[in-house]
Amino acid sequence: MLMKKYSLTVYKETKKRAKRPLHPKPKAKRPKEYWGSLTKFMINSVGWAYLVVVLDWFTKKIVGWDLSLRGRSAEWKKALDMAFNDEFTDGVRGSGLKLADRQRLSTYFVQLHK
Repeated sequence: MLMKKYSLTVYKETKKRAKRPLHPKPKAKRPKEYWGSLTKFMINSVGWAYLVVVLDWFTKKIVGWDLSLRGRSAEWKKALDMAFNDEFTDGVRGSGLKLADRQRLSTYFVQLHK
């Protein structure tokens, strides 16, 4: 009552909800269906280091990676090439591979169809 008397009450503000992306992130139902990539920046004694990781969304397995002192598209390509070479030893021809990116998501993904 004393708080109300001297107008010291604090009212809860209504919280605004985050806007949902137009295209939600797809859910993998089997291995090698969706791959996601991400970049982590780390500081060390030399300067910044960039770690690019390619993950299988179903198994959460790291299928490719690259660590370098530069964060260029060439490093992303190296990580993706490593993933393709390790996961598809016979090549991807005939596997129904489709590359796609979702502009509304923070990660890019590779969709693999069989």
